[in-house]
Amino acid sequence: MGLDSRDYERMLDVATAILHTHQPEQLWPWLAGELLESLHGTAAIHKDEEWTENRGTVRAWTSGGVAEVDPRTGRHVRSELPFQWYMRGDELCLPATGSEILGPAWRDSEAADRAREAFDGDDVLGLPVAHQDGVLRGFLVYHRAEDFTDRERAYAERIQPLLAGADAQLHRMWSWRSSVSEPEERAAEYRLTPREVVVLGLLAEALPAVAIARRLGVSVRTVHKHVQNVYRKLGTSDRVSTVLRAQWAGLIASGARTPHDARHPATSFSGRTSHPAIRKTAH
Repeated sequence: MGLDSRDYERMLDVATAILHTHQPEQLWPWLAGELLESLHGTAAIHKDEEWTENRGTVRAWTSGGVAEVDPRTGRHVRSELPFQWYMRGDELCLPATGSEILGPAWRDSEAADRAREAFDGDDVLGLPVAHQDGVLRGFLVYHRAEDFTDRERAYAERIQPLLAGADAQLHRMWSWRSSVSEPEERAAEYRLTPREVVVLGLLAEALPAVAIARRLGVSVRTVHKHVQNVYRKLGTSDRVSTVLRAQWAGLIASGARTPHDARHPATSFSGRTSHPAIRKTAH
């Protein structure tokens, strides 16, 4: 079964929430709940940091709320599929389930036993959203039925770019909020949206529009639109004056580089690709 209008309405709601939140910490729980409902999951776990067998936060969202998992289950989640399998490469893979990765051996694996015992799930879907600086970020969604339906798989693939955009947006927002005083008040004074704040910060890093688009997972045309909005709201007409104006207004840290300061700006968002072991069609 393919996607219907309700699925696309849900994804539009996700995109709207990503673009308009000034409080990054509030969005991930909402997104976990969205994945639980749309994929008919029993539990969802958000991975936003490096995991080792004995270190890393594992918090599960269920229909009954959110809770820390017990230490034994946490060790299995951190060290088992699918994220440990994803870490073999440097690029993002399409969503994949434990049964896809292991085949029939999944049913008898220790990871499957723990999924059933701890999360009442017969399978788990890995949904990676970023692979940066050696850290893979994303979601695990546990599912009671043995197989995710074609519609659920299609939804996971379609929403993956939105979640990748959310990850890029929210990590930029965290960085911005920690670098300036009274960040929300200053943004409101100039009527800057969260997305425009993020674009402004990337302008201050002297990134060209193509690199900004890659970082945020949007088109270059969309970046140019945001840049023009920032110019209009700050009363400027070019990048250098915009960064200087933003520094003066306290919208970005005074130590931010102007476009003339950078020589080799780096990009970090890798392309989205399917792993050769998974036979899927990208949309």
